[in-house]
Amino acid sequence: MTTPSFQPANDPSLLSGKEEFAVALRFAEQAVRAAKAALLAVVKAADDQTIATKFGHADTAAFLEDFLKFSPTEAGRCVRRARAFCGGRALATGEKLAPQLEYAGEAMRPW
Repeated sequence: MTTPSFQPANDPSLLSGKEEFAVALRFAEQAVRAAKAALLAVVKAADDQTIATKFGHADTAAFLEDFLKFSPTEAGRCVRRARAFCGGRALATGEKLAPQLEYAGEAMRPW
C-alpha cells in the first residue's frame, strides 16, 4: 500500500477517520526527521569549521547552548549525534568521509 501525499490541515481537529490520522502522523514524523537531519548537518559543518570559536565559544556545544538556548546535555548530545550521523571531509585531501554510523545516518535523512 502506498501512502497518499498529504498536506496536514491547519486544524488537526478537522481530520476524520483512522486512515487520515495515520497519514497525518506519518507526514508529521517525516517532517520532524527531515528537520533533525538538517540541524545535524549544519551542526556537523559548524563543528568541522570551528565556527564556535569565531563567536567566542570554546566548542560547538557551548555555541549551541548560547545560540539555540540548548541545555548543556542537549547541546552535547546534538554534537555527538552530528559527528556520528553526518560524514566529513579528510583534512589533507578533502575527500568525503562516511559517517561513523553510516546506515543510521542514511535512514535519518529523507533525501
